[in-house]
Amino acid sequence: MIVRLQEGDNIAMNDRIALYGDGCFTTIAVTQGKAELLSEHIQRLRVSTDRLHISFNGFDQIYAEVQALALTLFDGVIKVVISRGQGGRGYGTLNLSQSICYLSTSAKPNHYDYWQHNGISIFSCNTRLAQQPLLAGIKHLNRLEQVLVKHEIEQTQFDDALVSDTQGWVVEASAGNVFWRENHIWFTPDLAQNGVEGVMRNHLIGLFDRNNIKLNQTLAPIDRLFEAEEVFVCNCLMRIVPVISLMLKDNLKQWQIDDTQTRHLQQLLANELVCDD
Repeated sequence: MIVRLQEGDNIAMNDRIALYGDGCFTTIAVTQGKAELLSEHIQRLRVSTDRLHISFNGFDQIYAEVQALALTLFDGVIKVVISRGQGGRGYGTLNLSQSICYLSTSAKPNHYDYWQHNGISIFSCNTRLAQQPLLAGIKHLNRLEQVLVKHEIEQTQFDDALVSDTQGWVVEASAGNVFWRENHIWFTPDLAQNGVEGVMRNHLIGLFDRNNIKLNQTLAPIDRLFEAEEVFVCNCLMRIVPVISLMLKDNLKQWQIDDTQTRHLQQLLANELVCDD
């Protein structure tokens, strides 16, 4: 079942996403009536429902509904949320209604264009991510760790935070993935234990390959980024945002962002999204 939520609509309190965050979601940028990277968003939803053992077979309908909604929205954001269903008792998954897909729309964050052109300042936050390979990579609805990260950011003057896990490995930013370049080679964290395999992250991995740009997925301590020649964060709404400074403990590292590979990657990505079907 697919439900289009209008402003002011409420989700039932016996829905599994309200009770336990029992579901998954994806957030799609709409530009000039086109839902960007839609096939890749649908594929991640398929992977997420499989991993969570949620029975849902309406992906073709989601594809068609999102395309139609994008035409009417023209420019903005479509959020797709899949719930395991409603009802049942406790954590058990028996005696539930059928799974439900909720669609909603919103405006694009108005500061992302500024970030793309001018870059952001980030810091290494204290909140750490747990390691859980069963949930690693997917965008499930249990986001309390990210809520705590965002709360920590809001107590500072920084734009975003670099987040590591309980073992000290850098994982991601608060709502995006991170890439960095050192010794002319690009790196991004290995997300086998935690973190979100963002649709934009995975698209960029393909873009690196298509353009013969070397990229390694790795486990790295957070201070490794102090050796980087450039750093950026990404997601489907912000696209590629260069980092201009990183505060780690009491040390500050700064980068120039003009005439960099990050700028080149921004253009390569823009060209691909224009051509994307």
